[in-house]
Amino acid sequence: MAAIELAAGALIGARYRLERRLGEGGMGVVWAAEDTVAGGRVAIKIMKATEVPDARRRFLREGRAAAAVRHPGVVRILDVLEIDDGTPAITMELLEGESLRDALAREGRLALPVLLDVIAQVIAAVGTAHSLGVVHRDLKPENIFLVGGRTGGPVGERTAKVLDFGIAKLTALDGEAARSTGITTGAVMGTPAYMAPEQVFGESDVDHLADVWAIGLVAYQCASGVLPTQGDNIGQILKNVVARPFEPLEELAGVPRELSDLVERMLARERTARPVDLREPFEIVARLAGRDAPVAPFGPPATDLATAADSRRIAGLSATEPAFGLRQQCVDEHQHVVRRPASLSSSVAASARVRAHARPRRRSCARSAR
Repeated sequence: MAAIELAAGALIGARYRLERRLGEGGMGVVWAAEDTVAGGRVAIKIMKATEVPDARRRFLREGRAAAAVRHPGVVRILDVLEIDDGTPAITMELLEGESLRDALAREGRLALPVLLDVIAQVIAAVGTAHSLGVVHRDLKPENIFLVGGRTGGPVGERTAKVLDFGIAKLTALDGEAARSTGITTGAVMGTPAYMAPEQVFGESDVDHLADVWAIGLVAYQCASGVLPTQGDNIGQILKNVVARPFEPLEELAGVPRELSDLVERMLARERTARPVDLREPFEIVARLAGRDAPVAPFGPPATDLATAADSRRIAGLSATEPAFGLRQQCVDEHQHVVRRPASLSSSVAASARVRAHARPRRRSCARSAR
């Protein structure tokens, strides 16, 4: 694919006039742009020229996966399109703020009330993705954006949004999205320091429990200022992921024991020892935050097409997602309530049996830390 020239003032796709470059990732470059047809400003992510096999399919999958998850805590996808020379691009809402990574670099760690607020928002967004059969697989502070407030101002003034579904695994979506996963069996996908052990080992059945691990690790880092999997080289990082003991947060950062125990379970090396899904972590975090604002409840992870279709019907989504021209509106609030699937994946079912003997089941939480 020939590289296209990107510069301020250039008109892309006969519609989007580039204003300023916002950033660059492994797959694409992101610009702020003016929508000359509909008016207003958007962010447009344009795929970079690459020789990486299947990069185009991965890039398009990002747009389709994120577009399938209509939630206030997920960046809103406006369109997935081809521009000019056939280069794929994704247009999305333009966010003003900073990444959680930048906030942590400045502040070191988050105060407990702020930590609970941010993590509750992330859990709600990712839990909704799971209920629609989408597993993110690359959650990290760089992919959590804090919107609103002053850049460099208090993090507690912000709303968290989850970005970058570029390596999402679509476990149960139907239609075009389900046919475009583009994942090579056994491929190691993700950012090493935030990978779950099963991702490090290249397991072929990586599921939503990898996201449970990653959110637990982000919470650990936000609470303590320490990323326990960090190392001087890739070998050390992977060794830390699979073997290093993590000091309990209660001792390291003085957080409440209930939160410390929750994060410890989310970071269990054996995934069947983690919370069965994100509903219990949300319930605990929301209760500790002591907030009364309602939240749209999310259901259990969708592991089959029937459950995913039910999730999508209740969410008001169509049965299929076109390859291009998604042009859609975001559902702002009160979204997904789904039935528990008849059969969960083997690891999830095993975890459910273990927890059933350990403690009574809790009702899904319908309160938010926001």
